[in-house]
Amino acid sequence: MTSAKWTLLTRILVCALAATTIAGCSLGRANRRIAYWNKETAAHLPAGTSLEDAQAFFASHGLNLRCCASADEFDHAYFAMERHIGQYFLMEYDAIITVEITPDRRVGRIHVNWIGVGL
Repeated sequence: MTSAKWTLLTRILVCALAATTIAGCSLGRANRRIAYWNKETAAHLPAGTSLEDAQAFFASHGLNLRCCASADEFDHAYFAMERHIGQYFLMEYDAIITVEITPDRRVGRIHVNWIGVGL
């Protein structure tokens, strides 16, 4: 290879490394949002909270608690989703908060996770 080709290849690799590093910082933001939702739901939505209070809690955070989520570990679940909490390379992440609702319309368990959309 000629010196010019090596220089071009080096530039491409440096740019790719910089882009990956910057994207990695955004992935850290996603982890912080998941930690935030775990903390907030644990503090404000204990088991036994009414469905209406849970919906008000999420509304106060700009989210909708919607029926119905498919969750293997929950018989009946609602969910709220915070979009665009982070990204990594060609993947964008959303937070999904799954709330088990008991037959008497109360919060059972809560599960917070992130889902990726992209390649």
